[in-house]
Amino acid sequence: SGAAAQIKIDAPAANAVELTFAKDNTSKWGLYEPGSSADLRLFDYVAGADKVTFQQGGNVGIGTTGPGALLEVLKVSNPSIALTSTATAGGDFEIRSPDGQTRIDFNNGISCTTMMSFKTDTGNVGIGTSTPYSKLSVWGADTGANIMANFVNSASTSVMSILNNGNVGIGTTAPVEKLQVAGSIKFTGALTTHTASSGGISYTSGGVRLISWG
Repeated sequence: SGAAAQIKIDAPAANAVELTFAKDNTSKWGLYEPGSSADLRLFDYVAGADKVTFQQGGNVGIGTTGPGALLEVLKVSNPSIALTSTATAGGDFEIRSPDGQTRIDFNNGISCTTMMSFKTDTGNVGIGTSTPYSKLSVWGADTGANIMANFVNSASTSVMSILNNGNVGIGTTAPVEKLQVAGSIKFTGALTTHTASSGGISYTSGGVRLISWG
C-alpha cells in the first residue's frame, strides 16, 4: 500500500532482458537490455535493427549502438535533423550533412534551400551558399540595390550596409555610389584618385559644385 506499481523483468546478469510488442502474433518492436551491456535499446523487428540506444552514462544514439556524445545520429545516407512546426506560418528547419561533402548545411526545411553552410575541412562559412570560398562568403539574392549585408548597433541603427550591386553605405542603407557616407569624414593621410581617363572628387554645397580631377 502506498508503493508505486512496477513491472519488473529479471534475468541472470549474462542474459538479455526484453519486452516485446507484437500485432497478430508478429513481433514489431522490442525494448531490451543486451546481456553484454547495461544499455537499453529499441529494436525494430521489421527492419531487423536497433533504432535507438540509451546508455547508462546518459548518451543517446539514433541509428548507432555506440553513441560518443549526449546525442549521436547515424544514417547511411544524408543524415539530417529536422525541426518542424504545425503552425501555418511556422518555420521548418533542417540540419543536414550531405553525402560525399565535407560540410554541414542549415536548410529551410520546406524548400530545402541552403541558408547557411559550414565547411568542415576549411572552416569556411557560407551564408546563402553551400560553396563558401573564403572564411565568410555571403551571397546576395540578386545584383541590384537590395541589401546584402547590414551592420546594426545596439540601438537598432544601421551603421553600414553593403548592397548586392557592390555599393557601400556608411550611415545610409541606400548608397547610390560605390561608397556613400552620411556624415563627416576625417582623413589622417592623403586621399588619392587615380584613373587614366576620368575620376576625381566632386563636392556640392549650396548649389556650388567643385570638382577636382586626379
